[in-house]
Amino acid sequence: MIGKTISHYKILEKLGEGGMGVVYRTMDRLTGETVALKRVMTTGEQLQFKSLSSTTDFRLALAQEFRTLASLRHPNIISVLDYGFDKQLQPYFTMTLLENPQTILDAAKGQSDSAKIG
Repeated sequence: MIGKTISHYKILEKLGEGGMGVVYRTMDRLTGETVALKRVMTTGEQLQFKSLSSTTDFRLALAQEFRTLASLRHPNIISVLDYGFDKQLQPYFTMTLLENPQTILDAAKGQSDSAKIG
């Protein structure tokens, strides 16, 4: 995938992968920004979320979920910037790239209770 494009995002490097898909460092060719792109590799049958019903196409339900995520803004929530489907109809979404990410447990180590809440 390195060097290929998904929509207007050029894949620069693979950052990791997990149960739902693969995350890449990408270059947004429209803005010049470096962002993270997650290509969701889970099938529609494996996805479970509230907007999915037996009569709903999983892609439509997933687009509704992405739209909701993209509307959220909070300092402790990563920002979803864009979403769509690639040429193979696999869903993807882009988000702010964190250069030195920490798990929530690592970030909380040594913090006071009030800092963990606030």
